[in-house]
Amino acid sequence: MRKPTSSWIRSANELLQANIDHRRILFGARAVDDHFDAQRKKKIPLSQIKWDMNMLGSNTASQMIDFIDHQKTIIELTKSECANIEVRSNPQGSQSFDLPQNLKRQTGPNRARKDSYSALLLGNWFAKIYYDMYEAQAKPKPVNDFIPRIIK
Repeated sequence: MRKPTSSWIRSANELLQANIDHRRILFGARAVDDHFDAQRKKKIPLSQIKWDMNMLGSNTASQMIDFIDHQKTIIELTKSECANIEVRSNPQGSQSFDLPQNLKRQTGPNRARKDSYSALLLGNWFAKIYYDMYEAQAKPKPVNDFIPRIIK
């Protein structure tokens, strides 16, 4: 895997910011009342999803409730990681998108991270590449008008 260049990092972050600003990326909200009941009744194969090893012996209804709550937690984590990103410019003019220094110095299992932010950044870029691929026009094949002839 290649290390991303500073120009790509800037382009990807600007694209992510534009997509959030123009509401092409929307973050889900917590399910309440009827929406929660509707989500709880969905048929999701939780036995095929490995997301919490502590839930292996639980019944399906409690697993579904915990799964919905887990999704809410992951979305909130992604939103907070995106909000924590700080843009800095160095003297050469390139920009860095990173956590503030006080958050970078934290240690322990609950320290600030930017894993979900990085995953969102990459997913957003890959979606751009995917849609650009379908909008690309095929280059027309060159027409060969030349017919070689032997002169006697």
